[in-house]
Amino acid sequence: MTLLRGDEDLHVFSQNLIGFWSVATRPQPQNGLGLSPQRAERYMSWFERLFELLEEPAGVYGEWHRLVLAYGVVGRPAHDGCLVASMKLSGIDKIHTLDVGHFSRYAEVKVVEPHQVV
Repeated sequence: MTLLRGDEDLHVFSQNLIGFWSVATRPQPQNGLGLSPQRAERYMSWFERLFELLEEPAGVYGEWHRLVLAYGVVGRPAHDGCLVASMKLSGIDKIHTLDVGHFSRYAEVKVVEPHQVV
């Protein structure tokens, strides 16, 4: 909650919310949270109130393509490259995440872990 009281603008892209839905509604034995669609929707509504939803900027595919080639990204982390491309094209240079390993490769963004927020 420290971030919410801070002076930073907090944003999400649709792919953040889509990714949450995928994990939230996936069964626990399959590495998900096992939430019902109704409960996941309550979280989605909360996120939509807390964070500014940014539209995917024009040119994301081209920037994503450049990034995955430049950093040799393969497999699932390619989805993270799309988020970095959206951030870069939107002028956002910092990401707060638990998934440090997937984002630390990108010089375009500063990665901030939750324990770093005071």
